[in-house]
Amino acid sequence: MKDTGAEYLQFLLMAEPRAAGRARRAVASVLEGWQLGAIADDVVACVSELVANVHEHASSSAIAELFLLWVPGAFLSAEVRDQDPRMPNRVTPAERRTASFALAATGHDELEIMQLAETGRGLAVVEALCDRLWWRPDNGGGKVVRCHWRP
Repeated sequence: MKDTGAEYLQFLLMAEPRAAGRARRAVASVLEGWQLGAIADDVVACVSELVANVHEHASSSAIAELFLLWVPGAFLSAEVRDQDPRMPNRVTPAERRTASFALAATGHDELEIMQLAETGRGLAVVEALCDRLWWRPDNGGGKVVRCHWRP
C-alpha cells in the first residue's frame, strides 16, 4: 500500500507453526513489488525468525503483527509485535558456542539426541543480517521488535 511516498505492509498472523512461512511468502512478494531484491533474502530471513520467535517464546500471544515500512531513498523497517511483555534475550558470544544438540542416556541402553535451548541465537543471526535491531515495550502491552535497513 502507498501513503504519502512511503509504502507499507501490515499483516496479522496467528502465532502458530506455519506463521513464519506465511510471513516469508508475504514479505518476499511485497519486496519484489518494491524492487528491493538486493536485500530481500536478508529481510525475509529476519522476519521469519522474529515471527517464529512469537510462536516459540511468546506463548501468551495468539497474534503476531508484522509491519513493513519502506521510505524510498531512506530506509526499510520490519517490525513484529506480540502481546508478551518479556523482552528478547541477547546471548553472549561465549554462550553461542554451546552445542545445540547433546546425546543423553535414556536408561534403555540407547542414546537419544536432545536439542538444547537456543535462546538468543536467532537474534544474533537477525542482528548480523540487518543494519540495526532493537526492541521496546509496546504501549498496548507486549513488545515490538524492529529491524532496520538502508537499501
